[in-house]
Amino acid sequence: MICNMRKDTGYVIILNHSPEWNSLVEPLMKALYKSDKNIQILWESNLAKKIFKNDKRFNNYKGEVIKVDRVSSLEEESAPQGYVFSAEVDRWNNWRIKKPGVIEMHAYYNNVKNFILKHYQENKNWVFIYEKPSTALSFALLDLQEIKTNISYIGLSPARIPGFTEIHTSFLDKERVKSKNTKKVVRGVSENKTPEYVTHSVDRSKLLGYLTLNKFKRLFLSFKYGKTSFQLQNATTAYLVFFINRILRIIKKRLIQYDKVSINSKYVIFPLHYHPEASTSLYAWWVPDEFSLLTIIRRALPIDFQIIIKPHPDAIGQDYQLLNNIRKKIPGTLIVNPNTNNEAMLKNENCKLLITINSTMALDAIKNKVPSVYFGSGPFPNTQYCKQVNSTKDLHKEFQAVTSSTVPEKAYDEMLEDYIGSCEIFSLYADNSLNNAVDFLNNYERGVQ
Repeated sequence: MICNMRKDTGYVIILNHSPEWNSLVEPLMKALYKSDKNIQILWESNLAKKIFKNDKRFNNYKGEVIKVDRVSSLEEESAPQGYVFSAEVDRWNNWRIKKPGVIEMHAYYNNVKNFILKHYQENKNWVFIYEKPSTALSFALLDLQEIKTNISYIGLSPARIPGFTEIHTSFLDKERVKSKNTKKVVRGVSENKTPEYVTHSVDRSKLLGYLTLNKFKRLFLSFKYGKTSFQLQNATTAYLVFFINRILRIIKKRLIQYDKVSINSKYVIFPLHYHPEASTSLYAWWVPDEFSLLTIIRRALPIDFQIIIKPHPDAIGQDYQLLNNIRKKIPGTLIVNPNTNNEAMLKNENCKLLITINSTMALDAIKNKVPSVYFGSGPFPNTQYCKQVNSTKDLHKEFQAVTSSTVPEKAYDEMLEDYIGSCEIFSLYADNSLNNAVDFLNNYERGVQ
């Protein structure tokens, strides 16, 4: 439910612990402030506020800190579905943080809604601006939007959800795409480029480059305020694990051995995802982990088909154990260097199918007339040649049907058009433009009047 825009409308921008989100939403904050609109900040926790309290960008804005009890009475309060906490649970596992109990999660969710209802009165319209549904907080806003006529929620994303903010460099060859200013949403690092940390040894300069003043500042503040955030739980532990994981990734990436692939037999391609990320935690929460899924895929494919595994460039080193398990326990798999060019693999006549959860490599596949199967809910069509699979029971039949299909000539253009439409909204963030923010705000208000 969307509220009607009136002069007495307040905009509430939620700021969290992510410097990326806070920086990318800055132009929208400036646009609101310069237009003399009522703008407030809702800090996710005391830690989030302390991290940025001396930041000049945020000095002009009043704000509240979300303060809720971890446990309270749950009488007559319906419980949210478990997927609401998927992103948090995956992050807690990755950060090695002890997870709260289900009663505590339920209480937090209900108490956040009660906090918002208490602090934002009904005689005014409130537009909450936060990340695209990715955390319990964002899902609570979705719930409130449905039940309260004076509350609306704009969900935006600075991340790849799933692949919405990235357009592959090769897409820019089309003049139609250029005319849409699509360059604004192209990431600085293309999918086929090896990340900087992969090309460096564990040396002093690399480690010092990671140990910045801002990171130490966040770590020290976390000693005092680190347990005030539901998302981070224990921020001190999380920040330390961030550093440990980075060191381990740099070390382990040197231990990974990639296969030299001589592709002279039929094969399918399975690109791995970075974890944790919303494309798997939220937009494919019903899909098993990649190792388990690959085990099923292997059994559903003809035994003479090889499975080419392409690791995610940003996960090099992080997925060391997964790659070892795949190589040892799933026959007929080959692991290629993540820097391997997509086009080279897809143009080979022996490439019969691309199988993915939500990878944007599906668009590359359709461009090269290779049928695709995906298990998540990515920004892709659901057709005979680009098939969304919801059950693994008859997976072998699904593979047979899709593999034997033909990708139409216009399929790529149509798929690209839809994909561009999904990406346009994020141009606000990619070039950090105040003008884009003003246009976005004006378009939003015209759309809901």
